[in-house]
Amino acid sequence: MSHRRYVMAGVAVVVGILSIVLGTPAFAQGSSYHFPQIADGRTGDPNVYYMSEIRFNNVQTSTTIVTLKFFADSGSPWTVDLRSLERPDASGSLSSRTFTLQPLETANFYTAGTGPLLVGWASVQASQSLVTTSSFTMFRVGTPPQLLWQAAVLPAPAANLQTCEANVNPYRDVFEGIGSDTGFAFANPSDHGATVTVTLLPRWGSPPAGVRTIAIPPGGHAAVFLSQLFETLWWGDRYHGTVRFSSNVAVAIVALKRAYGGSTDIYSTIPVQPEVDLKRDLVWDTEDNSTFNRALPVTPPAEIVGTANYPDDASDADFFAINLLAGQTLYAFLLADTLDSPLDGMLTLFDPFQIPVATVDNSFAGLRDPFLVYTIVNTGTYYLRLSAADNEATRGEFYRLFVKIR
Repeated sequence: MSHRRYVMAGVAVVVGILSIVLGTPAFAQGSSYHFPQIADGRTGDPNVYYMSEIRFNNVQTSTTIVTLKFFADSGSPWTVDLRSLERPDASGSLSSRTFTLQPLETANFYTAGTGPLLVGWASVQASQSLVTTSSFTMFRVGTPPQLLWQAAVLPAPAANLQTCEANVNPYRDVFEGIGSDTGFAFANPSDHGATVTVTLLPRWGSPPAGVRTIAIPPGGHAAVFLSQLFETLWWGDRYHGTVRFSSNVAVAIVALKRAYGGSTDIYSTIPVQPEVDLKRDLVWDTEDNSTFNRALPVTPPAEIVGTANYPDDASDADFFAINLLAGQTLYAFLLADTLDSPLDGMLTLFDPFQIPVATVDNSFAGLRDPFLVYTIVNTGTYYLRLSAADNEATRGEFYRLFVKIR
């Protein structure tokens, strides 16, 4: 792939391989967040600006140390005019800034777009988990000023296998005369080179419409639209399908859908899903599931995310119904104390006659998390109950319950 950049009628998107080098984190432990695409500056019309915002919410009841770094296409630190109305002390012309958020404090930063248009990416290191988001904005200076478009972006997780919608419609998207395309930005936060295989699948799943490879150096960055990556493919009136990414090291990806035609040129974000999240059912505890006849159906492998409290904040028992065959072994592993939840959880398995056949409280020395293993004798619907061993349960006593059968 050549080292080129396409400016697509209102947003700059890097379409070649761009070298980015990650800086050393300010501390060894904490939470990392990746924003694979940051746009800032002016191009063409001097009255049209591109800017990026990054917002922070410290949801903790203790201070959080945050290091924000910007990286240019070349891999060198990218100096931006960073501003904040709430935190002018952390603003300035900079490529890196470390600052402290007080308990429950929020702060909003934005790039001022004062220089020529550049595209890079940003990394965030925080001493503990926080809520952070970014957005791209394009606006025209004038009287009155005009907001042309804005797209909000969540931080991108790094994963080896990822999946996203493929949408390329040169002539007609939902409306006649409106075309669409899908763009992707990649960040390689590892210190090994990434070889990303991009497989384009049609709406019916097979055979692949095309396969391409993108090489990203250690700490590197790349961005591309599907129409440019698969430039020899005939898209027809519309192409809906799936694009899959496979990489030898975990990379972070953000996706944008572009809709264009006439005076329209709009960008919106679409999810890129790590495939590890798709390997099991994700079940959210839904009330009222506190009795056998209201048990929430679960099909393993599954991860159940919930809180051990009843709607009136009294102690709660959550029931889950699982269809099992004789000879199968059920594994149920609760993570609560491990995640620093105050919940002292207990697991109880009931047979199809609602008779308890196994109960586990604490499975590991020093931890209150139970691990239940039981081999099924009779085929039928079994009931797994999660309860608080000490009958203390509030809306803050969260858990993750993993269920597997073999």
